[in-house]
Amino acid sequence: MPLSRNAKLLLFVVMCLITLPLLLSYLPVGRDWQNTYRPATLAVLEGKSPYTVKVYYAAPWAVIPLIPFALMPYEIGRLGLFIVGLAAFGYVAYKLGAKPPAMIIFLLSAAVIGCLNNGNIEWMPLLGIVLPPQFGLILLAVKPQVGVGLGIYWLIMIWREEGFKKVVLVFAPVTILLLISFALYGFWFMRFGQTVARSVDNQSLFPYGLFIGAVLLIRSIKQKNNKMAMASGPFFSPYVLQFTWSACLVYLLDNPVELLAAVICLWIPVILRVLA
Repeated sequence: MPLSRNAKLLLFVVMCLITLPLLLSYLPVGRDWQNTYRPATLAVLEGKSPYTVKVYYAAPWAVIPLIPFALMPYEIGRLGLFIVGLAAFGYVAYKLGAKPPAMIIFLLSAAVIGCLNNGNIEWMPLLGIVLPPQFGLILLAVKPQVGVGLGIYWLIMIWREEGFKKVVLVFAPVTILLLISFALYGFWFMRFGQTVARSVDNQSLFPYGLFIGAVLLIRSIKQKNNKMAMASGPFFSPYVLQFTWSACLVYLLDNPVELLAAVICLWIPVILRVLA
């Protein structure tokens, strides 16, 4: 017999009461939250540039939604960020039509779990795919290595279907935000080269992945498939973390078997690193 709505709500509350204390006790410290995003957020709250934190390379507006978590005691803020990140990944999968098996496989991928455990924010640009382009572009720009493919896709598709004026209207918000950020913090995107030079976890296929990215992007335009366009992004970037491959997994949400195969492949290097 199916559970009533009240019974489902009660079950959810009970699960939260059981799970949250366990998460609070056993949740990893979150290397990226501890060393990068929390310090950068606190720096902005003190009236400083987020780039006073040497290992912060994202767009400056990425810290805005992180402010509540940075103000909380560390353990509580860390837990809150984990929950929001998990909810964001789940919401993206749900909005893209993932059925329960695909949802579970996606959330158990090394890309998603790695992002959540490290306190990173790959979920933020990933949310861009389920928003209208004028807002989604702002999130995609947080981490271009995640969303550059979808950004190019929107540019071409909007130009082809609605003309140049519509392109200007859609791209105006992110363009204005970029100009303001340059005025405040200089050409911060040039720090991307430092990211590549300093990273010891870079998993980029650049420049060999350019061919794959170009094929995916061209096919996405022909098929009008925004998920394929999102998947092309990491192949264009010289800097890709394990978490960034979540952008590719969204393309496979319609096919749980292929998604499972991709997720297994993403776990292999993680397991080998642990066993080494």
